[in-house]
Amino acid sequence: MRRFFSIVVCKLLSLVGRLLGKGSSLPGRVALKLCPDILTRLTLPPLVAAVTGSNGKTSTVEMIHHILTAEGRSVLHNREGANQTDGIVTMLIRACTLRGRVKADVVLLESDERYARFTFKQLRPTHLTVLNLLRDQLTRNGHPEHIFDLVGQALSPATRLILNGDDPLTALYGQECDETVYFGAQDGVFSAFAAGSPAYDDGAFCPACKHPFDYEFRHYAHIGGYSCAHCRHRRPVLHHAVTAFQNGAVTLNGLYTVPLSLGAPWEIHNVAAAFSTAVTLGVPPESAAAALCGFASRAGRVKTFSIGSRPCTLLTAKHENAQSYNLSLQYLRSGPDSDLLIYVNAISRKYFTGETSWLWDIDFESLRDFGGTVYLAGRYARDLAHRFSFVSPPKLTVVESGLRDALRQGDRPLCILTCFSDRDGLLRLLEGGAA
Repeated sequence: MRRFFSIVVCKLLSLVGRLLGKGSSLPGRVALKLCPDILTRLTLPPLVAAVTGSNGKTSTVEMIHHILTAEGRSVLHNREGANQTDGIVTMLIRACTLRGRVKADVVLLESDERYARFTFKQLRPTHLTVLNLLRDQLTRNGHPEHIFDLVGQALSPATRLILNGDDPLTALYGQECDETVYFGAQDGVFSAFAAGSPAYDDGAFCPACKHPFDYEFRHYAHIGGYSCAHCRHRRPVLHHAVTAFQNGAVTLNGLYTVPLSLGAPWEIHNVAAAFSTAVTLGVPPESAAAALCGFASRAGRVKTFSIGSRPCTLLTAKHENAQSYNLSLQYLRSGPDSDLLIYVNAISRKYFTGETSWLWDIDFESLRDFGGTVYLAGRYARDLAHRFSFVSPPKLTVVESGLRDALRQGDRPLCILTCFSDRDGLLRLLEGGAA
């Protein structure tokens, strides 16, 4: 009776929320109050796949969903992006019968790396893909090794792991699991994107024994070909790998050529992860690759438009995540000459914080030889200016008169770098006529 009542209440609240355009977490939160073990009382399909990690969850889940639906499978996934426990409960109850049977061939979950341990206490995924563990939201997450410990609490012997073998942290999860699947990228794949030298080095020491680490190569940050002479923790043999990147397309396993939606560096491991997960779920590799050829991302990290006759490119990164910015800067440097506007008006999408130390971790040093003008705007323009005082790019302008004026600076092609929470306000301004 408790299960039935919580399902009915959650469905009603979810319907009201959709009519009002509200979020997708409250109905699940209420359902958990009414029936704390509701997830154990639902009948799920045989395949429950989850994706977690610091960067790339949404894009990777979208790709996996695209591949599975192209195979004719009905897939239930948290498309709205609510990736904590209450949002996942809302999604499952929306799709279940009043008796609690979830109607789908596959449940596909994007799971927040901090909350996976709570969600998976009741709902054990049959497959778990871990993309990476990077510095992200310092005030919330602390160090990546802390998140490593939290994700570790979510693991179960009954769950098959699909891990980024290029990440020495995520690869540790598979040491005791014979059926672990590893994905990654071969040396040289990232050579098209000139990498800088980050302000910190989370790959300096082995995460298993804390002795100095050796790298044969690095793609970025601590992601690459690593080995430890002391405990023998090393990059595993990859089951699925990006073996080449050329002309905006990657080659998977030396056999399948897949065009990237944007030709951007952050897509490379996401494609490898999606391909590996789909194949592990039973999709033939040639079918998975063919489906990826027709994939177009909803995430929208890159948008192109014009302000008058001036071509513009908008790059969206995650705030409080230096590596997300670094990959955007790599993408910027690999493209045509332009000016750059960095707009930081908010720090966090969800949390009230003015903690800006992560700005010092971004590889702005890579802009020392930047050919265009760097414009700084937003509430934290002066914080950025102080950070850039240690970089000294050739041309730097702080625009304190507002975003509209910042968008009118100069006449060269413009690249705008901002975060997800600031992007929507910027796009509204453009739709209203910024020029």
